[in-house]
Amino acid sequence: LVTSLKPYALGSPVGHRLVFVDGVFVPELSVVCDLPPGAVIRNLASALERESTVVEAHLGHNLPAEMHGFAALNTAFLSDGAYVHLERGVALREPVHLLFIASGTSATVAHPRNLVVAEEDSRATLIESYVALNEGEYFTNAVTEIVAGNNAAIEHYKLERESEQAYHVGGIHVRQERDSRYISHNVAVGGRLVRNDIHAALDGEGAECTLNGLYLTRGRQHVDNHTRIEHYKPHGTSREWYK
Repeated sequence: LVTSLKPYALGSPVGHRLVFVDGVFVPELSVVCDLPPGAVIRNLASALERESTVVEAHLGHNLPAEMHGFAALNTAFLSDGAYVHLERGVALREPVHLLFIASGTSATVAHPRNLVVAEEDSRATLIESYVALNEGEYFTNAVTEIVAGNNAAIEHYKLERESEQAYHVGGIHVRQERDSRYISHNVAVGGRLVRNDIHAALDGEGAECTLNGLYLTRGRQHVDNHTRIEHYKPHGTSREWYK
């Protein structure tokens, strides 16, 4: 089905890459290089078996009480996605690329769920990209949960480059603890109807959150970006810039 990942490799080799086709994990196309002790990168279904304690402690706990209907739908159909866990002090030198490929088959529906747990003093760069093999009509309903512990730093790129006949609803839900830093770069250039919901909860003093966004449409394309930053503790800083 996928003969080459070169068109989706972002111009250079990526150290760690998990590949999903129509929401199904493809280990043959995925690669995880040597990881430092305390770092785990694998698909979520496998993590539910091997790291059930950590997964169950965080999965679904970062969504707002008034859960969005599509997030609830994702939770109801949750089967797989990406899982990244960094223990205290772990820093990844190479980015983690989560590549979601749609075959473009009509009426295909995928509900990927991603969970990133970055413990105290950890560091990572995450690239979450959605692409299509052709201009088919299909639906992607994705949810990504990110937990940033004390003084953790996560830089997150989401690239939506799907078919211009596709429908994409994506939710990013972030919980930040003391002195943590989260930077989001959200780029949407594909899809017929796209909605991005970004919710950041600054739940620790001194937390910093930056939301950057870029969207480019043509013809009948429609893109909605809904952002929500909640300062639960004092001395937090948030910035937002969408163009």
